[in-house]
Amino acid sequence: MSELSQVKDSRSTLAPDDPRHGTANGYSNRRCRCDECRAAWAAHYKAWTHRTARATPREDYFERRRQQLVHGTEAGSKRGCKCGPCRLAATVARWERRQVGEVRTHNASGYANGCRCEVCREARRIYQNAYRKRLRAAASRRDAS
Repeated sequence: MSELSQVKDSRSTLAPDDPRHGTANGYSNRRCRCDECRAAWAAHYKAWTHRTARATPREDYFERRRQQLVHGTEAGSKRGCKCGPCRLAATVARWERRQVGEVRTHNASGYANGCRCEVCREARRIYQNAYRKRLRAAASRRDAS
């Protein structure tokens, strides 16, 4: 047996008669690096990248994703669209949630969502005091240096 074939055989973690040789499973899950498994993985990966549009340039991929958005919806805004109709839809949706008074948690975020109960007001007061304290500390460190 030549030295080159011994090196190739040492890259295989599967038994020589294993039926998983030459499959993407043999390469990815069984970590076999024989020539057959490597070729199977290359074919599998190439098909996957084209099927999932990973082979397209980044700008083209994101442009296609933007075109798939339904503009003028809150979902469009959540997916990253910054057009006027999407931003307006997100603003209106937030406003409507606040008008309904649907507050799931009573804390500083409850205050931000429109709740003015005593618990939410106290949580907001504590949050604001801590925020102002952090700002003063940062300003004093900046002045000291």
